[in-house]
Amino acid sequence: MKSTVTKSGDTLSGIAKAHGFPDWKPVWRYNTVVLGTLKAKDPNVLPVGQTIRIPRTRERYLEVIARLKGLKGEMAVQFQ
Repeated sequence: MKSTVTKSGDTLSGIAKAHGFPDWKPVWRYNTVVLGTLKAKDPNVLPVGQTIRIPRTRERYLEVIARLKGLKGEMAVQFQ
């Protein structure tokens, strides 16, 4: 898995674009929702020294999100 460590002046949109993503949202969601490793509340303010993990590809990222949404739906049905 690719990753980068933030430096002063880094932005999530800059990191995402450097890795082929059209915007910052997939990288933000991957680190906050899927991995839970990014604790920043604001995508425009990244702490220096934070490791940002890069999803392998946009398609793989979307597949993981779809799978997680499906699991949440299945769990909701099980508890009804």
